[in-house]
Amino acid sequence: MNTQPLNVPTLTSGHATAEATKAFADTTWQNHTQTSPDAWRILDGHTISKITFGTLGFHKNTSPEKTILQAITSGCNTFDCSLNFSEKADLKAFGNAFSKCIKDGQAQRDQCVVLSKIQMAPLETFQAFYTEHLQALNIEKTDYVLIQEPELLILQGLSQEDTQNIALTLFEWLETLVIKGDIQGYGLSSQTFGAPTDMQAHTCLATYAELARTAAQNAWGRKKRSSFKLISAPFNLLETELLTEKSTWEFDKTGEKKECSTLDLASRMNIGVISQRPLNVLHPHLGAIRLVEFPESTTETPEHISNLANQMQGLAHYAQIKEHLAGHLSEEEQTSLERTLQNINNQKTKPLQAHLNSFDAETTFHIACINALCSTPGITSVAHSFNTPSYTHDIANLMQSADMHYIHEIFTPLKETK
Repeated sequence: MNTQPLNVPTLTSGHATAEATKAFADTTWQNHTQTSPDAWRILDGHTISKITFGTLGFHKNTSPEKTILQAITSGCNTFDCSLNFSEKADLKAFGNAFSKCIKDGQAQRDQCVVLSKIQMAPLETFQAFYTEHLQALNIEKTDYVLIQEPELLILQGLSQEDTQNIALTLFEWLETLVIKGDIQGYGLSSQTFGAPTDMQAHTCLATYAELARTAAQNAWGRKKRSSFKLISAPFNLLETELLTEKSTWEFDKTGEKKECSTLDLASRMNIGVISQRPLNVLHPHLGAIRLVEFPESTTETPEHISNLANQMQGLAHYAQIKEHLAGHLSEEEQTSLERTLQNINNQKTKPLQAHLNSFDAETTFHIACINALCSTPGITSVAHSFNTPSYTHDIANLMQSADMHYIHEIFTPLKETK
């Protein structure tokens, strides 16, 4: 196995440290009295923000340095960076702005936790991806590497066994990076952690945790606790499988395997969980939904626009083909279509809005949705993209929000209606 150090020309160096991240949280809380003491969590000894700064779409940000600085000022010190987004444009935009903030003394590298997601692939390809990632991000060392979406290999025809063999090889290599001090740990990002266990592309946390234990022993040459520290998976108030479904297993007191939820197992194994898609729902019955309350439109919708809206899978689909539609619809028709889709979205989210309003009628709907996830035991941090000023404003609101201590009352009715 190739264990040679990676020589990548970059501007920033070093890692986040437990001492610096704690000092960051303490200083933020002291300087900003509105910040909630519930605003941070512990991941592998590091104090991290309950909101993770996602870089999806960040290349569209018109003031990237200001956005990062606002996030840091609000107490956000955790950054989720994926090589898959926008052919590295998001990484480059974030990396350049982040490096400048550090160079100008507006941020300190040892106070910030950087999570890197690299698409799962055979070792040499994965190593090449990782080098590309560091170069695009303009950073010497990342803190944690998450292997992204093993289920894609299975969907492309690879067997579970072959996919897991690749994972074992990658885990072993990542353990060697931990030994050399290049990273502090690693993990797995998957869309199917909460999927039924009989699903072909299901990702079982217990199985991959076992593979990590084997990898650690191989890399260290002795029994050693693995550096498998965190996972990332979809979780929102309409996709609760991570919490509610028995999608993995653990050994009970008699040594027998017992089914449990992924979130339960992660909590018991002290594995951090970064939740994805807090507002973008892919529901098997309701379709694609955005958990945002839009202004209601009472304008009459032309029949051909209404028919087009009914053929689309919500606002997410509209966003994907918006530029194409611009060549076929007038500006007025585009506005009508968008308002129609927003009205449809509002109708789908009304039951959830009413449910959350019964607990807190003052908090904005989408902020309440995210804070409910932040308040869920076992969720370490919630990843939210920050490519617009309004999203950046969300950070401050969420970092000022106390945890919902009645969280079980929110999830129990949701579970019963699924």
